[in-house]
Amino acid sequence: MTSLKIFTLLHQPPRIKRSSLLFSDLVTGSYSCSGGSWLGDLDGINISRKNTHSEMRGQYFVWKNLCDRYEYIGFEHQRRKFFLDFMGRNLTQDINSELFNVRRREAVQKSEQTYPVSSETFSFYVAQRSTMASEETDHIINFVGSHDIICQRPHRGVLVQDLFAGFLGQEGWDDLIAAIRHVDINNCFDLDAISDTEMGCYCNMYIMKTSIFHEYMTLWWGVMNHLIEKRGEPDRQMGHFAERLFTLFLTQKMLSNPMLKVGFLPLLFCSNPEGY
Repeated sequence: MTSLKIFTLLHQPPRIKRSSLLFSDLVTGSYSCSGGSWLGDLDGINISRKNTHSEMRGQYFVWKNLCDRYEYIGFEHQRRKFFLDFMGRNLTQDINSELFNVRRREAVQKSEQTYPVSSETFSFYVAQRSTMASEETDHIINFVGSHDIICQRPHRGVLVQDLFAGFLGQEGWDDLIAAIRHVDINNCFDLDAISDTEMGCYCNMYIMKTSIFHEYMTLWWGVMNHLIEKRGEPDRQMGHFAERLFTLFLTQKMLSNPMLKVGFLPLLFCSNPEGY
């Protein structure tokens, strides 16, 4: 059976226990809870004080300390989750109409990138994941195990280069490309081709084979360090660079390996976070 762990990256300890066989909360700047409710990155090699990396601090901790435990590793946010429809017949209109309608829309169109839902529905979904039956757990494991990479359904219609330049300026885009060239000593990246992609997978959320995750994080660490030498460490900025870097990494992986099994899922987004 494929071993899998999906981490929710947090900046403070959760109010309720949500960890389970497949899902764990990981808190940056904290030691692990003695009762096992969450993991903390201060228990191992970490960059918790480098806020410029934002949620990538948690991914760094997993990369350096936990990779050898799992065949697949994934990451989510506190108020953004992958819509993994594991509930089968247990999800009905009467149980939760909002989530049931998400399922119906997915069955018909499969085009939405994000489904905003109420805090009540979002909490319901997270709670259901924490108490899954064994067959529901197996359903998710088998689904993930049939892919190499799973990420959010991409934004399309705007070149990643243009979208990035509009966010951090053309200089920011040029700095990112220069950093990739600096790290890519074997010239594996076709930067002319991948710069023309309209497939934007942001949020630093994905599930992937651990071997691919290690490949990506090695690239990420080299690129981020080169960018920091050029731009310093503005608050959260390297986290934004990482979002664009992953899109380019994914595009290059698909270009160099057309048989790569990539899956795209929509996100559930908690639209009124004060209630969650």
